Parts: sequence; structure tokens; C-alpha cells
Amino acid sequence: MPQQAELLVMYCKASDFDAVTHTCTAPFFGAAPSLVPRLSAAEGLELSIAIIGCWAIGFMVKQARHVTST
Repeated sequence: MPQQAELLVMYCKASDFDAVTHTCTAPFFGAAPSLVPRLSAAEGLELSIAIIGCWAIGFMVKQARHVTST
């Protein structure tokens, strides 16, 4: 399995930024932020079980309300 390339982004600390010249005295590269963190297969399975469980509880409550109202 080929290794996936990591996207690097240039950062600058606020203390290293010169507001007059709009330059950074000590830029550095770091991993790009991601919206969703990387999950292992086990963590993904745990998350999907939690989502399905919450959905199932909500569905059962909805059905119980429907049965009691008719």
C-alpha cells in the first residue's frame, strides 16, 4: 500500500510577524489542518455504532409517540 503524501502549510507565529513589512522572520512548515481527524478502523466503527444507536433510539421514540397518539 503506497504511503499517502502529507500536505504541508507555511505558518508564522504572531511574535515573528512584522506588521510594517508584512513579512515573517521565522516561517515554518507544519501539517495542514483538517476538518475531520484521521480515524483508525476501530475508531470509525465505534463512531458509526454511536451514530446508528442514537438514530435507533430517536426512531423508537418517534414510533412510540405515533402508536400512543392513534
